[in-house]
Amino acid sequence: MKTVAVYPFPSDNDSNTYVKMILENAEAENLKFIPFENSVSKTFKMDSKKVQEVYLNWYENFEAPELWVTFRRLLKRWFILHLLKRKHIDIVPTVHNRQTHDTKWGRLSKAFTKYLYGNAKNLLILCENTRDVLKETFGEGFYKKKLEKKCVKIPHPTYTSIYPISTKDIRKAYCISDKDMVLLYLGAIKKYKNVELIIRLAKYFQRKGYNGKFILAGGCSDSDYLEQLRKETQGLTNLILVPHFIGDEEIDGFMKAADVFICPLNIESSLNSGSCMLGLTYGKQVICPKIGTIQELNYSMPYTYVYQTKEEHYTELEKAAEKAYSDFTRNVVEYREKETELKCYMERRFSPTITGKKYYDFFMKEDN
Repeated sequence: MKTVAVYPFPSDNDSNTYVKMILENAEAENLKFIPFENSVSKTFKMDSKKVQEVYLNWYENFEAPELWVTFRRLLKRWFILHLLKRKHIDIVPTVHNRQTHDTKWGRLSKAFTKYLYGNAKNLLILCENTRDVLKETFGEGFYKKKLEKKCVKIPHPTYTSIYPISTKDIRKAYCISDKDMVLLYLGAIKKYKNVELIIRLAKYFQRKGYNGKFILAGGCSDSDYLEQLRKETQGLTNLILVPHFIGDEEIDGFMKAADVFICPLNIESSLNSGSCMLGLTYGKQVICPKIGTIQELNYSMPYTYVYQTKEEHYTELEKAAEKAYSDFTRNVVEYREKETELKCYMERRFSPTITGKKYYDFFMKEDN
């Protein structure tokens, strides 16, 4: 029996199903997952005979608004990693992002992340592009010496069969015509996701008289940012703001109402995206930058784009959205057929079952 401690454990992170579906599909009679308590005292008591590895996700995300709190958290996590090394318990982190989103203390975050990755037994990466990001971030010398041979790629899984089927008709609930194209944003509303660009796009669609409806659905922990978005949506008749946490029982309804998924991520920090994978799971094409998740698909994604500046970001976003709208209105039957093809492709290549098997093989590999 091999035991792996996991952070964050699903019961502590119910709003993010990523870790939960990996564990559910990887666990077996000879592989057990238990919670990793992010505690110095609990780490002191850990025994390498009982726990062989610690599997970490987003462990480098510890920032707080105050510098002293951030520094205290950094020292605590550094000490915990030091204890794990002393106890010969392997550390296995996952590289999710280029850097911490909306970071305020970037140097501290980078220094800790470098220490975390440098002392890991293996480094799980979700896309091939991660290798280049690691080189850019930490330097080619450090990458080749400390990281290159540790990298193990297991792509982000889809959310196939994860969420319950919803009977709620979202289009009917929000008075949206079957002829309208629905552009859906679904997920936590945060600054790095550039939701204000979607509002600007909605204004453009309204000026052009397009039959497009935008839905922005998700909770927002930043009240000032949410108030800013509310003000920007005033006067828009083609945008529906649903500013609350979308529970698992609601997700299927929103996804079935959508014709395209939109997520204009900030490429300075974004490398992978669970939100994009959610859209792809339902066969929805995504309007987003060509981040690592997209490049990993090896599939035609006609509404993705590249950009350098924020203004160029909006320009490329507008072009991609207009192309999607043109394709949808020109031949909706063909558009639906491509949805089905995409959904089948994603299930064949990236289902939780397939991904879970890869994680099982990774954790059970004798020379891992």
